[in-house]
Amino acid sequence: MKTISRRLEDLFEEELRSDLRNVLITKDTGGVINMFGKYAIKPVFGIYRVSGTGKKVDFVEQKNAIAYTILVNEGKHNLANRVHVLDLNLSSINFNIANHRRILKTKAEDKLVYQIKIQEDLIKKRLILSEIQSHINSSMQLQGRRFTESS
Repeated sequence: MKTISRRLEDLFEEELRSDLRNVLITKDTGGVINMFGKYAIKPVFGIYRVSGTGKKVDFVEQKNAIAYTILVNEGKHNLANRVHVLDLNLSSINFNIANHRRILKTKAEDKLVYQIKIQEDLIKKRLILSEIQSHINSSMQLQGRRFTESS
């Protein structure tokens, strides 16, 4: 005799085999985001680790991890990898900005050099954020189509 929870589990699994699997995104109480029945985005020590892609991929920003997962699910691996590279670059730029600002406050000489470095880093950051946003928008459009197709 099947228990009620086992029957519910079987029903849920049966439903997931349908078109719902392509649009299902859930977040549990531990903060883990499960996407499409095969990917998980888990917060780990201030980063977001995506698993289910055959390898574990780490992101600094949660929205970038979500965009990456949507793009991988759609088979857009080049774009997904670009989002990952941009996320890493953004992390590096943020570190450089913080470091240059710290040096600027503590060093009396070469202030102009570090002000210029900060300006360069801010320009790079703006460009990276712009490109990431375009990829996030693309992933949102792809997922929006999936929602529309499944309704």
